[in-house]
Amino acid sequence: MKKIVIIDDQRDVLHLLEKTLRAANYDVLCLQFIPKIEDIMQENPDLVIIDLLMPGIAGYTLGHEIITRRTKDKPRVILISGRNEDILKQKTHDIGADGWLSKPFRAEDVLVLVQRLIG
Repeated sequence: MKKIVIIDDQRDVLHLLEKTLRAANYDVLCLQFIPKIEDIMQENPDLVIIDLLMPGIAGYTLGHEIITRRTKDKPRVILISGRNEDILKQKTHDIGADGWLSKPFRAEDVLVLVQRLIG
């Protein structure tokens, strides 16, 4: 079973993503805080979904750290944000993230992107 770590400070977003991904048979770990990078990597996730605007650290920073430490393209990284601006999407691309989701998003869009990235 593929493992996904979701990091977002909004409970409703975590709940929607968790419900959607568990229904598609993914193992899901939801966090409402920014963990240490080592703790994320120790979970050995196939995918990490990170909110851009988290208290204490930017999602870009955490995403970039994960990308620089991954091995064999694992974990993949998707960034999400309620701000749908081209500059944010470009920065996501610049750090090497694998995907972008704009809030609000549809469950179907999440599943299509996740399945494309990790099967």
